[in-house]
Amino acid sequence: MKHIIISALSLTLGTAITLGPGEVIQVQDQLHKRLTELTFGRDMTNASLRTITVTASAYSASKAECNASPEITADGTPSRIGLLAISRDLESELGLQLGETVLLPGLGVFKIHDRMSTHKHKGTAKCKPIRRSVDILHASNKAARLFATRTTELIYIR
Repeated sequence: MKHIIISALSLTLGTAITLGPGEVIQVQDQLHKRLTELTFGRDMTNASLRTITVTASAYSASKAECNASPEITADGTPSRIGLLAISRDLESELGLQLGETVLLPGLGVFKIHDRMSTHKHKGTAKCKPIRRSVDILHASNKAARLFATRTTELIYIR
């Protein structure tokens, strides 16, 4: 059984193991278990960490990028910098839910508060489904453009 220290916690307590896509790690060592419980805010007794490669992008709370009520997220939380929206396929295929905590290494620990649209460029010839994506809320459209898009791992618990 592999024991890990989550590298995103920036703690030097042992050897960090990088999770590969789809890799499942059981957290058994008590110290590692406690750190994971603190990070994800839940008991790890019968749980394991899982990972999937996603595209991370950014958005701002504007009607052009959201819906008619950009000041409120899908779970009713007022919009604020750092909230996370997930694509609907991650919600349905992986069982990720609003309110669940996930880790994006190098970007931080996030609680899911919002859902992404099902498609980009709706109503145009460029209409394209959104798959395996997360969106981080930024202060402005300019800040979101500066973040751009990047490929990262999403670590979640099952």
